[in-house]
Amino acid sequence: MSGVLRLLLMPLIGGLMLVSISLMALAQQQPQHHPAMVGFLGTCDGTPCWQGVQPGQTTLDEVRTYLLGAGYEAGIINDTQRFHYYYSDHLTPGCVKVGYLPDSTTVSFLRLYCIEHITLGDALSLLGTPQAISYRFSIYGDAEYLIFNRAQRLTGITLMVGSGWDSAYRPIASIDIFDARLYARAHLVFGGWYGFLPGWRYCQLEPAYPRCR
Repeated sequence: MSGVLRLLLMPLIGGLMLVSISLMALAQQQPQHHPAMVGFLGTCDGTPCWQGVQPGQTTLDEVRTYLLGAGYEAGIINDTQRFHYYYSDHLTPGCVKVGYLPDSTTVSFLRLYCIEHITLGDALSLLGTPQAISYRFSIYGDAEYLIFNRAQRLTGITLMVGSGWDSAYRPIASIDIFDARLYARAHLVFGGWYGFLPGWRYCQLEPAYPRCR
């Protein structure tokens, strides 16, 4: 009797094994995005956004409602510099900085930071190829960014790259998403994007770039 059962069950077991193998192969083919980048999956009417928040469209009340509902805690409100801060010990990103312009109730800028173990490769796998590199002069310390969607003139995305961009494994300090129509970014100096290059090679291609002078 047991031999008959084995014969009857063998096709079923074989079929289940094939299904398991197929599911494993399918899972390996799906890109595993860093938790901080999952919010960029999809768009808002074809325009980049984060968790449905679109600078230039989403109101301060709407982003506050979303962040508090997602588990963030409201932090400092700095109406002088026009920033609201939100924090979480268990969500990624752990910090969200919301910016707005004078006499406006609409979000103009988001900064996502307090992100552990995120690299350029993690971001570029979802955002695609940068359009430019920028150097920002600031009294708080100069910084460098990779620029995305620069030509779209609607919503821009930048990655702060404090340690360079010569490798996909370089860490990212923060991710900014902003209404490109409201920020002229005149304080930035731009250089081209040529892929992951060491500094000396980049300076051969862009000798006028600030870090090359």
